Parts: sequence; structure tokens; C-alpha cells
Amino acid sequence: MPFSKQHADAACNFFELILKHTQDEWFGKPFLLMPWQEEAVAQTFGLLDSAGNRIIQMVYEEVPKKAGKTEWAAGLALLVLILSVEPGCQVYGPAAATRQAMNVYRAACKMVEQSPLLRKRLRIMRGTNRIVKRNDPDSFYAAIAADGDFGDGVNPSCVIADAPKQRRTATARSPSPPCLRLLGLSVEITKGYALGS
Repeated sequence: MPFSKQHADAACNFFELILKHTQDEWFGKPFLLMPWQEEAVAQTFGLLDSAGNRIIQMVYEEVPKKAGKTEWAAGLALLVLILSVEPGCQVYGPAAATRQAMNVYRAACKMVEQSPLLRKRLRIMRGTNRIVKRNDPDSFYAAIAADGDFGDGVNPSCVIADAPKQRRTATARSPSPPCLRLLGLSVEITKGYALGS
């Protein structure tokens, strides 16, 4: 499997040079990827087959609470939307609950608002919980509940599913807490994009 440093760097640079954090003491500061985030982005967008097509099409990460998953998911949604070369790119952000889907959507909105480049290329449509491409209004990121608007006629280019997962960790010999809340993030990118071109 050939690794394209150019493609991996372009994806990581999108986060670090274009996106800014949206919460707490990091608000407005560049989105410097944590090592686990950088590795996942680099591998997802940098591993190519001999024809130059991305090899990895589905990623699943389990991330502890307060480890940067929501903002990372928002950045991934914007990355795929911006880099898609196909008209009508549909990026969906379903979560187990509408509230969690909206957390990712609000982070993406704040990222767009803080970036002159993204503001020029994307338009926030708060009434429909969408962010659309200005030059292709059929290309969008939409936040939805997992049991929501995800039926017939949906043709996703990317799905970034944010779902909590409970995992029992207690055993008779283990001093671990009886339940550790891990949050799963599944990313599936199914259509074309242009990176480093």
C-alpha cells in the first residue's frame, strides 16, 4: 500500500491551518491535531492504491469523553465537504440523539464562522441544520438524529456517526469502575475527493 505524504499532509493541514477550536480556553486557537487524531487523518487520507484511490473507506474510533471527538468530527465533516470533487456531495452527521448531532453541527458552524476561507466557500443554514457549498447548493453537511431523516433518496458521500457505547469493564479481579463510557465515532467516506491537487 503506497502512502502519500502529500495527501496526508493536506488533510492534516486543513485542520491545523484553516480550522480553529470552538470551545473553552482553546476558542479561536488553531486546531492542532492530537497524536491520535493526526494518525487517523493521515492514515485515512494518505493510504492510496496504485491508481491513487484512497484505500481506507471506513474508520471506527473509540474515544474517552472530553478527548476532542466532537470538534474532530466537525472538522472531518467540513474536510470531506470542501474537498469533494463530485457535485451533490452529501455529508451526514447522525448521532444517537439529536442533541449530540447538534453539538457536532454547532462546532462545524463555529469553525466556518471563524475561517475567512470557509465563509467564502460555505453557507450555514441553521433552520435546516445544514452547511452547504456556495458553488454547489446540492453539496451539504447535515446533522440528523440516527433515527431521523436517513431514508429513501439519501446518497451519502460521507457519514460521520457519533454514537455512545457502553462497555462493561468490571471483573472479579479488576479494580476498574463497573462501566467506562466510551464514545464511538464511525466515519465512512464513499465517494471521490481531491486532496493536494
